[in-house]
Amino acid sequence: MVCRSVGLSVCRSVGRWIGSRLIAFSALLLLAGCAQVGAVRAPTTGLPAPVRDFQAARLGSNIHLRFTAPATTSDGIAYVAAKFGAIRYQVCVWPGIETGVVPLPPSPPLPGAGVPAPPQVPARHPPQPGAHGRFSIPGGALMPSCPELIAVTGYTLALNAVAAKATLVTLALAAENSGGEWAGWSNPIVVAMTPVAPPPRLTQIQLTADGVLLSWQLPQPAPEAITIYRQLGSAQPQTIARVSGSATRFLDGSITWNQDYTYWLRSAAGAGRAVVESADSRQLLIRTADLFPPPAPSGLQVVLSPAGDTVDLSWNAVSAHDLAGYNVYRRISATGAWQKRNPSPLPTPVFHDEFPSEATQVAYAVTSIDTAGNESLRSPAVLIARKN
Repeated sequence: MVCRSVGLSVCRSVGRWIGSRLIAFSALLLLAGCAQVGAVRAPTTGLPAPVRDFQAARLGSNIHLRFTAPATTSDGIAYVAAKFGAIRYQVCVWPGIETGVVPLPPSPPLPGAGVPAPPQVPARHPPQPGAHGRFSIPGGALMPSCPELIAVTGYTLALNAVAAKATLVTLALAAENSGGEWAGWSNPIVVAMTPVAPPPRLTQIQLTADGVLLSWQLPQPAPEAITIYRQLGSAQPQTIARVSGSATRFLDGSITWNQDYTYWLRSAAGAGRAVVESADSRQLLIRTADLFPPPAPSGLQVVLSPAGDTVDLSWNAVSAHDLAGYNVYRRISATGAWQKRNPSPLPTPVFHDEFPSEATQVAYAVTSIDTAGNESLRSPAVLIARKN
């Protein structure tokens, strides 16, 4: 109807103009879409990445396990529990050193995608608890135990759940999704199964001038050796000594005064890779308050000047790690009070003094003092007289 009113030629011209514009617009859309060029990413498999920091430590009748839960899938995508299910764990134990348990190496990224490729192995299922026989891993191994761990990063494995007759066992961890699929073993850990005695009974810790004295009672059977641990405040615990299994006392002379120390003991057994320790004894805390003065000086000598108006003193130096210096005391009569002659501790064992004009004889003594203000007893007094 429109074409009839304006003319057929005009209508055809308008149609050709609209058609050309539509073609150009379509081409622009196509080019815009083709500008986003890149590799096509494969869909994620949803397998938790293998644990890389698996740790296992034997203490007494338990093996304590620690690890960090995987934050990504095996192909580098963030692991979302709501999508793939809560991660479940299984730790498996092989008798001896199992060389076939190896963690999978990181896979190379897809070209241009920046996302790690899935492992080039099929998803496998760890055996269920109580399963027997061999399992399909490189160099397959007998699995006497594979207890399941659910959503934890710390766990204690009882020895009755592993091959207790073995000298060494290998442990490895598998992280699986809700479908029971997993991408590979964690790093393997070798743990010794050497028998070890119960921990000693730590009975007392006592502060002395020479350090902290520990006393304990031996367990039955007696241990091969005893390891002594110390922790300063909240710092990392330290092994300070390993003593004979027959010892019942130990003096820790490496303390720092005015600190809080916690002590505990473990029985120890074995050698080399088969060294194991018991669980901890009870822990005892002590404050190393410095209440102990240094030794009193000795060898005091007092020399009167020829004019009889001055006195020079000297004595043997005191050996003390916290020595602050020395004090000099004088009294004029046998019954008089001792008076300190120096306003602050003397750094060296010498002193020069004026002989009192009103006196004919005086007595001198010296003390040592530490940085905590603890002062020793006075040295034996030395009497000196002036001739009239």
